[in-house]
Amino acid sequence: MTKKIVIILTLLSLSKNLLANEAPSLLWDGGMNSILATKNTFSITISDQVTGGCLPNPRDLKDKMEFSLRKNGFKIKNDKDAITDNIFITVLGYKTNQSTCIIHLSVDLRLITAVIVPFSNDGNGTTNTLTKMRYNIGNGLLSGSKNSMQSRLKKEISEYGDKLYLDISRAKDYTFSKFPFIKRNYQNSIIETK
Repeated sequence: MTKKIVIILTLLSLSKNLLANEAPSLLWDGGMNSILATKNTFSITISDQVTGGCLPNPRDLKDKMEFSLRKNGFKIKNDKDAITDNIFITVLGYKTNQSTCIIHLSVDLRLITAVIVPFSNDGNGTTNTLTKMRYNIGNGLLSGSKNSMQSRLKKEISEYGDKLYLDISRAKDYTFSKFPFIKRNYQNSIIETK
């Protein structure tokens, strides 16, 4: 019995060493970075669930996110289609008294990606399907003066837009250095869309 355990442990250690000497694995080393690295076009949706006049102009938040993304070189599609990655802004809150509000802000990136569906086949040998993934950009709870809440939320949205830019930039640096084939495919796709 102990000989079998020693053999299994030896084989596992050898396979681990062999894998370590191989090229990086997209599955193990790429992860979310490999998905984020190629994102550059978004639509923006806002879900305004704020009452009591705490968010008088929710459209300002959408505009602020768009401005933040455009200044960092991203493209915005105003006509949301099924395959466009979507930045989803959810604002939920209410007035607690005459001059105070409490608001929860959540900003997510809803990504379209292909996944393998086990035991499926479309007749052409394809076992992939498109699905949405959720990448949380940020969320927080704000409370305070009703008069300043709109400007505070705009500031938060701008910071979340900058954070998304930083996350994608870091993902590109990491992914393109580890997986040059992704960089080549990405650059070729940009050339084709111009």
